[in-house]
Parts: sequence; C-alpha cells; structure tokens
Amino acid sequence: MLFHKDQYLGTATPQPRSFAPDMKLLNTQAVSVTYYYAKPGDPKDRPSGRAHVNFIWDHAKKKVIMDGNLPPRD
Repeated sequence: MLFHKDQYLGTATPQPRSFAPDMKLLNTQAVSVTYYYAKPGDPKDRPSGRAHVNFIWDHAKKKVIMDGNLPPRD
C-alpha cells in the first residue's frame, strides 16, 4: 500500500504477490522495492527471481511514478 503524508494512495501492484517484498526508504519522496518470484524449477519456498522497482512521489503531478518492472504475474 502506498501513502503520501498519511493519505492512502492505493496499492503498488494491481494484484497481490506470492512472496513478501523487501522495501527500503531512499528518501522522503522515494522507496525501493525488491519483489521475489519463482522461476521454473525453483523450490516453492525459495524463489530465485528478482524484480527491482522504485516508487517516486511526483510533486507536480501529485502521484506516484513507478520506475522499473514488476515481476511476471504468478
């Protein structure tokens, strides 16, 4: 879920993901997210796929801009 100044903006992805992501606050306007996903042949509890995305607040547009690619759909 994304928030800006305590206001709910929505979810970061249109659908839930199978594995919990890692998140890192880059600054007051951006967060970096690493999504994990299973590749063919991966054990069910150890996904080897990684997708890195930054979510950046665009003050002029008053919305969050996504930079990067989400993992393939589950």
